Amino acid sequence: MSYKVWSSCMDGCSCSLCAKLEGAALPIDDPFVIAGRSVQAPPLHNGCRCSLMYQEKPAPAPMRAFEAFISFLSIANESDDFFAAVNGYHAAVFFLRRLLDFSDAELGSAGLKGRRELADDLAALVANRDAIFNGAIVRAHDRVSHDAASLKTERGRRARVDRLLQLITSSQELSPANLQFIRSISEGVPI
Repeated sequence: MSYKVWSSCMDGCSCSLCAKLEGAALPIDDPFVIAGRSVQAPPLHNGCRCSLMYQEKPAPAPMRAFEAFISFLSIANESDDFFAAVNGYHAAVFFLRRLLDFSDAELGSAGLKGRRELADDLAALVANRDAIFNGAIVRAHDRVSHDAASLKTERGRRARVDRLLQLITSSQELSPANLQFIRSISEGVPI
């Protein structure tokens, strides 16, 4: 095989450095460079779960970036772990911006939309950030509420949900709209 392709876990728990390397393809002897550091192969850090795939000819770079974008966007829209969803959102934005670095000809040869349409997709993704984060809050809340249902007391169930909402509220990622949404959940307003 002539190329090595970086593969992160793509589960929303990948660190931002590993996520950014997703799909990077290089000749086998070339190092990956991230944050000023060169590495030949994973692990990038303690606890790194990345791996390499070896291929004779990897898919075109725009296609690899698009596949990463779709996978991370799915994590943002489906994960019931709030922080995994937030990581997925940021990685999706990163790969959509990376796609904008390619020319229309490169995108077209990979069978992808043009730069204009991708720029519109990026604008829509950024504009929907609060809704995506609120959806992640609801999924996390529903999961913890379901798990807490097995606790013996209402006080214990409520404490478990309150801890989750406090943890999410401590995130530096939230907008005022997200914080208001959390307040409505904690006050028992139907979602």
